[in-house]
Amino acid sequence: MATSSSEESRQEWTVLLSSKRRLDREKGLTALKTLLASSNLQPEDKEKIEAHVLTLITSLVGPWEDRHGGLMATGLILESGVATSSFSRQVTSSVPLLLEETESRVRIATGEVIGKLCEVCGVSVYRELEGILVTGVRVNLDRDREVVNEQQTEMVGGDGRLSSPPAFTEGSRPSSPSAAQIFHDTAGWKALETYMLALKHAVRGCGPSFQPFITSELLELIFTTLEHTNRFVRETAFKLIAAIVKVPDLSPSTTATHWPMVAQALASGLADNWSQVRMSASVATREFLVHLPPEERQPHLPTLLPAMCLNRYYVAEGVRIYSQETWRVVTQTRGVQLVEQHIDKVVDFYISQSQAANHAVREAACICTAELGTKVNKDCLRPYVGRLVSVLLECFHDDSWPVRDAACLACGNFLGCFPDECRSWLDELFLLFLTNLEDSIPSVRQGAAAALTSVTKAYGSEVEERVFVVIKERLPLAAQQPASQSSSGIDPRPAVFGVVHRIHDDPTHTDQQMYSCGSLAPKMRRGGCMDSHYHKPGEPWEKSEGALLLLGELSGVSGCGDRVSSLLPLCAETLRHRHYPQHLNLLETLLKLLPVFAKSLGKRVFKRHLELFLDSIFYGLSSDNALVQSAGVDCLTSLCQLLGRMILRGRIEQHNPTYLDKFDRTVTVA
Repeated sequence: MATSSSEESRQEWTVLLSSKRRLDREKGLTALKTLLASSNLQPEDKEKIEAHVLTLITSLVGPWEDRHGGLMATGLILESGVATSSFSRQVTSSVPLLLEETESRVRIATGEVIGKLCEVCGVSVYRELEGILVTGVRVNLDRDREVVNEQQTEMVGGDGRLSSPPAFTEGSRPSSPSAAQIFHDTAGWKALETYMLALKHAVRGCGPSFQPFITSELLELIFTTLEHTNRFVRETAFKLIAAIVKVPDLSPSTTATHWPMVAQALASGLADNWSQVRMSASVATREFLVHLPPEERQPHLPTLLPAMCLNRYYVAEGVRIYSQETWRVVTQTRGVQLVEQHIDKVVDFYISQSQAANHAVREAACICTAELGTKVNKDCLRPYVGRLVSVLLECFHDDSWPVRDAACLACGNFLGCFPDECRSWLDELFLLFLTNLEDSIPSVRQGAAAALTSVTKAYGSEVEERVFVVIKERLPLAAQQPASQSSSGIDPRPAVFGVVHRIHDDPTHTDQQMYSCGSLAPKMRRGGCMDSHYHKPGEPWEKSEGALLLLGELSGVSGCGDRVSSLLPLCAETLRHRHYPQHLNLLETLLKLLPVFAKSLGKRVFKRHLELFLDSIFYGLSSDNALVQSAGVDCLTSLCQLLGRMILRGRIEQHNPTYLDKFDRTVTVA
């Protein structure tokens, strides 16, 4: 019975391992794992399993799924500890051919098997395969140009031509890459990546035993791949570096000679234009610094610290979170002191990153520059204020609105922290702040309001009068907003296949090729889908909302309370105009700001104006717009806490008793 069951199980996993479907091959692997763990497994059964697996991986004329399934099974056999020495030797002699397999999944699985062979059989496996792995990396560094041309023709079309947009240059910033450059940076690169992955697995498999193989020749080869034009190659190269720097007990001579070069290479990866490469370099950087003794870590901080600091605010969440954790691990609460210690390197790096081709990098550079103004000792930063503000002014005109927003906030911080040093830029920046205050992007308007508030705090009456003049001019503009049947020009008719049409679509934009944000951004001007050349001028209601946001920010500034209070009736009057669809957006903003006004101005002052806003509050509570309705609930709840429930209820009853039922239900639910 046991033999019959074993035979049935064998038939099951052998069939599944050769399946065309990955899921079936994984099921076959699970069945084989169960079989290998069985107490009824006899030596002859093990021999049959090994023989079948060897047949699969050496069958070079069969479908690639056979070899892939065989390699998965090989790794499992090696992991389980039941592999015979004969099996390991035969696998070792078979893997070189599989590293040149056409199918990349087979090559990747081969690298994983090499790592397990090194782990199980020791460094002798790497000694046998070293020449093959290193030569494979070196040979594949130069890609066959004929293959490139064939793939380019396939990618573009029958004529084989790659059209390249004209380069765009803005100041000293890099121009847009050509189509050929984009292709080389994104396409696969033959077997180079998989050879490097196999080398990485071998390093990890050998562990401490790999130390004698870390030679100048190997490191120089890896450094060459770190500068490769293709992002996948660079990403894999940093994974290989991460494995090498974890090898313990490195000789002092190796550390002294090569580690500065490794630090320079890691710094270039931390500043790479592609997020995947930054992530891979971030992992390698942490491994590098953590595994170095503390006394040997210090010399490399000037090289690595600036990029590590900037990546804490990088837009890609994986890079950002990982970099923040690395910062905590490496600096040990001494981050500010280390930045001050290397402030010249940090400033130079931030300025260079503000010129990067990637808008996300420029945004992070602006955010980090703002952080310098608020966290670093002012005397330490003072000599660099002029350079930093000049760079932020350039970013203020960026094609990407997140960069403009970050630059706006950073400029506000610098004017607030260094009013005397920045006075010569005040008039120019004030006009830029006002431009952002009417921007079509809500977060940009909010950022401009915060920046203008910082400037008002810093310069007092010199700016305060100008700011309130702007508020008085812009608050009533919503009354001039044209009425329309649909918001933002969207056609109200049902969309076809999920495509939303604008009412006045340009026919020249019909039936044209479509791109994703990531693929389009490198091809057009540096802003990509956020290019300011597609910037829509602010509408009247947006100008009013910007003024309202600014008023909310100023309500907390000492000495501005009376001016803010005097403008609340004008706010209420603005909200009475409901002839345009976007009035709900403006109402939502007001509902969020009313508790702010109440808290900043004080209960006694705010209660004088409360009844002016009650109609707007209950209009919002009755709205079909979920965001407005939610803002109304939060507003009413906050006012209850600030003013007292019974006081607020009495004011509502006095103003309009029909509101009481909705008030009671809303406050009870909240």
